[in-house]
Amino acid sequence: MPPSLRPATPLGDGITIGRMADSSAAAAAAGSGGKEGEEEARKERETKTALQLVGELQRLFAYMALSKRKMVDPSAVLHALLDSSGKPVKIGNQEDVSEFSHLFLHRVQQGLDGARGGGGTAGGAQGAGGSGVGATDKEMNRIFEGKMLQEVAAESAGNERQVLSSSSLDFLEVILDISHKDLHAALEDYVETALENYVSDTLDSSSSRPGQASMAFRKCVWMQRLPPILTFHLNRVSYDHVQQTAVKVHSPFAFPAILFMDRYMEQHRDEVKQKRQEVAVLRKQIQDLEGRLHSLNHYKYAGSTRSEEASIPKDEHLQAVIATLETEPDTRESDQLVQQCVQLLAARRQAIISERSTLERDLEHQRHLVEASYSHLRAHQYGLLAVLVHDGLAGSGHYWAYIKGTPPGACDGERPAEARARGGGQGAGAGEGSSGGEEEVWHKYSDMTVTRVDAEEVCVCVCVCVFVCVCL
Repeated sequence: MPPSLRPATPLGDGITIGRMADSSAAAAAAGSGGKEGEEEARKERETKTALQLVGELQRLFAYMALSKRKMVDPSAVLHALLDSSGKPVKIGNQEDVSEFSHLFLHRVQQGLDGARGGGGTAGGAQGAGGSGVGATDKEMNRIFEGKMLQEVAAESAGNERQVLSSSSLDFLEVILDISHKDLHAALEDYVETALENYVSDTLDSSSSRPGQASMAFRKCVWMQRLPPILTFHLNRVSYDHVQQTAVKVHSPFAFPAILFMDRYMEQHRDEVKQKRQEVAVLRKQIQDLEGRLHSLNHYKYAGSTRSEEASIPKDEHLQAVIATLETEPDTRESDQLVQQCVQLLAARRQAIISERSTLERDLEHQRHLVEASYSHLRAHQYGLLAVLVHDGLAGSGHYWAYIKGTPPGACDGERPAEARARGGGQGAGAGEGSSGGEEEVWHKYSDMTVTRVDAEEVCVCVCVCVFVCVCL
């Protein structure tokens, strides 16, 4: 639990927060009339509800950390959460993960500002509210917000480069394209992307507009400041032009347990530029190898029990053909032609198996070369903290989360302090890099059901959001 969200008072002590909320309501009643008064009253109502939200979060966290309950009902937290229009969120409706995260952090910050007596409309990463606390000093900003430099540059055939625009932007998350299959490949595409059909009005006067056709335009992103908790949002919804509807993409996406972000930092840009070109070549080779391996593992044939096209590994398909030839009544006799076909098919099957092994070794080697390119840049280390999963369609379904770090016995009613005393040391969940060397502990949180799971299950899930925490 982030220090700024830890309960500052014992369990059940929501009196102070409640009195602040009542004072806010009284201030609203004393506001001026007319539209200005209505707007002031609306802001005060939002602040009052945000104060209630913070109080309910305190109570929820206290129950989770200190009680022996196996389940805590979070409904009171949701009832105290207002949407962007100031109305209570509708429980049961599916919300966009990114939009809901922004809204939630905004309302929590608004409640924290109100608890300090500011009563402002804190905007999270949108800027400072009226509490007198600067945007960079706000708790949610310190925990979740980073800063990036975004540039658009034109590159000529002679490798001359001209920066057309440059700006620093605050961010709460990084939205990645899952088509790149793993976190680093998606991040590399995010930080450096070719811009198609881009037309610039800011080129030097020596560059004529017709000459832009021979120029390449690229967007480059460099991280200037990383937050303690870094959020990656995976875009799993695309538009199907044939069905004319939004569809969910279920493609697998790999992410590491330990993530080093140094290669994306602005402070290393001069060193990393050349490395990015080398890695781009390796990525292309990896893509070619993956395509060849995919063709071996997904041989398409007309399924006998289904009208649609099925796919299995080529060697398995050949093995089935061989078995059929060897067991068919008409071919079981020692027919020389049939036996020759079986031998040829068996030889081809062994060649496919050998080719697959070679491709898998080459892939592992190329991936190792990619990671070795940045092996000396390991100052900004993050560890996997939580993964959000969605089960269902693009417009409906069910969310659950995998979270690392719950001490052993906590889900059985044992308090964290008791678990640490029993186990001796820091408690489980520290994972790789912990001084105690304990096993990583992961739990799946799905409504009222909390179950312990293996780390392997987390790594193969169809996730929509990945949270990593800085390793100190």
